[in-house]
Amino acid sequence: MRLISTEIGSSAPLAHHPDRFDLSRGLASSPAPTGELEHAGSCSRLTVPFNAATAWAFLPIDAVGSRGDRLPAFQGGHFEMRDLLGVNQLLLAVLIFVPFERLFAARPQKIFRRGLLTDMAFLFINGWLVLAGVIAVTTVAILVNQSVLPAAVTQTIGNLPYLVQVPIVILIADLGIYWTHRILHIVPAMWQIHSVHHAVEELDWLAAIHQHPLDVIFMKAGALFPLYALGFSTEAIGTYLLVYFWQTWLVHANVRLSYGPLRYILVSPEFHHWHHSSEAEARDKNFAGFISFYDVLFGSAYLPKARKATTFGVDHPMPTKYLALLAYPFIAWASKRKRNDPPAIQPQLSNGGEPAQPRHSAPLS
Repeated sequence: MRLISTEIGSSAPLAHHPDRFDLSRGLASSPAPTGELEHAGSCSRLTVPFNAATAWAFLPIDAVGSRGDRLPAFQGGHFEMRDLLGVNQLLLAVLIFVPFERLFAARPQKIFRRGLLTDMAFLFINGWLVLAGVIAVTTVAILVNQSVLPAAVTQTIGNLPYLVQVPIVILIADLGIYWTHRILHIVPAMWQIHSVHHAVEELDWLAAIHQHPLDVIFMKAGALFPLYALGFSTEAIGTYLLVYFWQTWLVHANVRLSYGPLRYILVSPEFHHWHHSSEAEARDKNFAGFISFYDVLFGSAYLPKARKATTFGVDHPMPTKYLALLAYPFIAWASKRKRNDPPAIQPQLSNGGEPAQPRHSAPLS
């Protein structure tokens, strides 16, 4: 696994390691000189995985130039193609989640299930599309940090101790995830994008990457824009990304895991499985990605006792191939315009003639 490494608590330079990416040089930099990574003064080192899931969170720092002392120095080595593709992380995730799902399966399900090849396409292609969008979003956020917000505010935040920043970053980011996720459900045009994710009918850990790139960009923007705009350190943001990276795989995994009394504080697989449930009572519930208390606070929590979510998907057939799923929202929007549907939020009619929930995707006919 390729790592980004940084020293926390010091801006002194580090000797470079050839397998680490140097953000101070940018993408076009030549490979860093060989050598061991050294400590600079009395400080601790943080390493986070570098691939398409994390790279876009750091690259905009160089895209708009140095941020001076608003964020601590962040150095490392160079990256390779497989870092952006996430091959090493995928292999590690396979080694963790495949046996985990076999030992603690919530539902009987094959490893090589339907849609597996489509999920592989999402995994290896989406990262490039998401990278471009999120670089733009975080670049704007950094410009806001530099040009709009008072320097006293951003410097105060950036100078907070790492261990103070991390929980604040997680709280802010997941609040952004909650509201962007909820918007994706309640606004019909946005639901056409998000329905690609909910099209998965055999839920397991790989369902985490079965998302339209516009969906990912929108939700990551909700999480990362305020973090960069306010001036939180890249170390704290990187820690959040590391936690969220594995949390996303875990909550989709086909495992029996409820968290007991913590289930209304932290998002568990059981909690998120109900979010994907096709049962009417579970629709538009459980939007948080990490802190389930947000759903409790805003009245969207759904976690019935002595019951488990067993059926998943949307209320009509969806495309099954990667390119067709990428095109789906655009075709749905064009079809709606052609039918001259009113723009207000109104229920669609299901195949049985009964009003369906607004969250449901409209058939393309």
